Amino acid sequence: RSTPLYSSAASECIRDRSLAVVVRRLHDIGKSGWFYFIGAIPIIGGIILLIWMCKDSEPQRNQYGLSLKENSLHK
Repeated sequence: RSTPLYSSAASECIRDRSLAVVVRRLHDIGKSGWFYFIGAIPIIGGIILLIWMCKDSEPQRNQYGLSLKENSLHK
């Protein structure tokens, strides 16, 4: 049985990692990481984030840096 301290530490660690992944994904499609908070809108916010997470990355460089697709093309 886990203690509440371990459970909260583990969930905080997972939450931090998932935030980083979502922000990176938003940057891949050319959106600001602040759009993460659109998920706070009940029902529709989660649907919008889900659609954006499924969207294809931009093939060229954007304001957030090189595209993963652009990096793989130069190898």
